[in-house]
Formats: sequence, structure tokens, C-alpha cells
Amino acid sequence: SPDGARLAYVAWDHPNMPWDATELRVAPVAAGSPTERGSHRLVAGGEAADSSVLQPAWHPQSGALYYVDDSSGYYNLRRLAAKNVDSGAARSHSRVRSRKNA
Repeated sequence: SPDGARLAYVAWDHPNMPWDATELRVAPVAAGSPTERGSHRLVAGGEAADSSVLQPAWHPQSGALYYVDDSSGYYNLRRLAAKNVDSGAARSHSRVRSRKNA
């Protein structure tokens, strides 16, 4: 995260491959090292979702978490608001839509 308090990462379980089923997890970071595994929260993807989640990145000002997923069958850019990363509503993401220039 922009403040260095959280780490977002992608993980998967063998035999799944990253393009088949991955998880996006967020873990708190204390004193420069990740905390115990039990505090690593699933925020997107997972085996039940059968989707691939890639490229997590934090927005430097808002703290929103952006990532790419293929839950719709096509890769789309998703945005998870900072308040949803920190709360129990972590799976409440929105699809990022492009703006058309006039």
C-alpha cells in the first residue's frame, strides 16, 4: 500500500497454473516484514472463483487496489476501494471503464 502498511500479492495452489486460478491476498506488514499467514486475507479470486487474478497495484493517493482478473471470461481491470480492502467487504470491486475523449 502507499503507506507501506499492507502487501498485496498473487498466489496459487499446484496443480493450478497462474492463468487458470489464482488468489489476490493482502497482508499487513509490520517492521518491514509480513506478519503471520493467518492474517493474509483473500480479496479476489480463489479456487471457487475459477479465475485468474494478476498485476495488483496500489493507487498512490487513494490507496485503492487495482488488479486484472478474468472472472467474466475476459481480462478486465478492477478497482477495489481502500475502504473495502480494510473492511470485510473486500470482494466488493468494480470494473474500471475507459473514458472516451470528445
